[in-house]
Order: sequence, then C-alpha cells, then structure tokens
Amino acid sequence: MVCDILQVIALGSIVTFLVAKYLKPQPWVYGLLANGVYLLFLGVKALSLTVPFPLSPWLLSSVGQYNPFPLLPWLSVFFLGAFAYNVRQQAFWWAMAYGGLLLSQIPWFFSSGFWAKIPMGGGYFFLGCALSLGVLSLLCRTRRVWNASHPLVYLGQRSLLFLFVLALVGKGLKVLGVVSGFAPPGNGLSGVSIWLVAFALSFWGMKGIERINSWYFERVFERVWVWGVLLLAIVLFPFAAPRVPLFVQLGECLLGIAFACNYRQLTRWIKGRAMGEGRELARERESVLRSGKVR
Repeated sequence: MVCDILQVIALGSIVTFLVAKYLKPQPWVYGLLANGVYLLFLGVKALSLTVPFPLSPWLLSSVGQYNPFPLLPWLSVFFLGAFAYNVRQQAFWWAMAYGGLLLSQIPWFFSSGFWAKIPMGGGYFFLGCALSLGVLSLLCRTRRVWNASHPLVYLGQRSLLFLFVLALVGKGLKVLGVVSGFAPPGNGLSGVSIWLVAFALSFWGMKGIERINSWYFERVFERVWVWGVLLLAIVLFPFAAPRVPLFVQLGECLLGIAFACNYRQLTRWIKGRAMGEGRELARERESVLRSGKVR
C-alpha cells in the first residue's frame, strides 16, 4: 500500500478543508501550520520514529518502501497554498523571507538529500516556498489579463487532469512498445518527437474527456454522497496494490480523472453551504434585533 499523489491530494484537501471550516484560523496560522508540519517531519525523521499500521502508509515513508507522498511532509504544501492565497498581496516579502531561510542553510547546500524531493529535503522545501510565493507576487503585480481560452491558461487550470491523462497516454505508449516507462528511447529528435506526440495526445484527450464528462457524469457529482464514495475509493484503493499493480495504476488514473474533472462541483457545494450558513446567521441576527426592538 502506498500514499501516492492522488491519495495525498484527497487527504490533504480534506484536512485543509476541515481546518478552514471548523477552526477558521487567521491567515498567518496557515503559514505556521505549513512550517510546523515540515518541522514535525524533520523531527520524526531525525528521531527515527515509526507510526503503527494502518496509519503508517499515509503518514510516513518507511525505509525501502515506495511511498512517495505521505502526509508528512506533503501536508505542508496544502497549508502553504492556503497561506499564499490569504497573503497574496504580501507574497513578495514572504518569498524574501523563505529565500533568506534558504540562504541561512548554505553550509548544508552540498549535503546528501538537502535538495531531494523524496523524502523532502530542506533545500527543496524552502526553495519551493520561495519560488511559489515569488511567482504569485509577480502574477499579482502584472496587469496582463490572460484569455481563459489561451492554451497555457487551459493547461494551468487543469494541471491535475493533465497529470492523469498524460499518465494514461504514457501507459498506452508503453504497451505499444513506443516508450519504456516514461522515458522515450534514444535521444535528440526521436525523444523530443515522442514527448510532443504524448503532449498532443494528452491535450486533445483532455478536451474529449471533459466533453464526455459534461454529457454523462457532471450531474452525478452534484450529489455529496458520490464525493464521499469517490474520496473513500481514492484512499482505500492502494490496498490492492501488492496484488494487481497494473489494475491499481489504471484504476487510480481513472479515479484521478474523475476527481480532476469534477472537483469544482465540490468547491461550489462547499461555497454554497458556507453562503447558506452565512444567510442563516444573518436571519437569526435580524430576528434577534427585531425582537429587541419589539420589547
């Protein structure tokens, strides 16, 4: 069993939503949580602590185990995203702060694992934070308005869908013997042409999948219980990994595509509930004020 990118997206989104909905923290708290989760990861790693099964595959990577995206430390990325959204007008200064933290660790720049993505090293974390906030600051300051139909905007808004469609295309090309894994054979123009073909197939595949989804499946995901079933399937699906790896890989791609195509439905439902609660509170306050005037 593993916690891959699909599982961490589902679990990280759930945790972040619960924190935002029920704790309603100040914007700076998200930054504290992002750094706190990463420091907790470093502490657990330094002390060689273990987590009992069945929580271990979702929380930590064990030695010799392929478990690329456990919640520790990747939950920090979700809190960083919430933090960046809330402080986007001050993103430049926070980018500078993370850049300063990165520079303070110059003595460790050439140490083993400092720039590693898996498990996440200090260089990867602080550089990622600085770059993310820096790019956000740049986008907030620019006055250029990109058309929603622009290919870059289209891909940016659907990056998660592109990830899973590209994975399916890669598996298809592998079955056909065109590629070995995700690495195209040879180099030079041969390799570039294969990647261009994979990109084109993925781009138009996304268009087709979105059209099919809007025809047959979009309305299904307006029901909350469907989301409950989907998220449960995403979290529990890796239990089958040791037995039928290919089935699990294809199944996770399909679950990921379903999630990526329809997560906006879930977002709209959450916002609708929040607005409904807000209107209910406003009505209660108004009734209290009216009753006070009557007295």
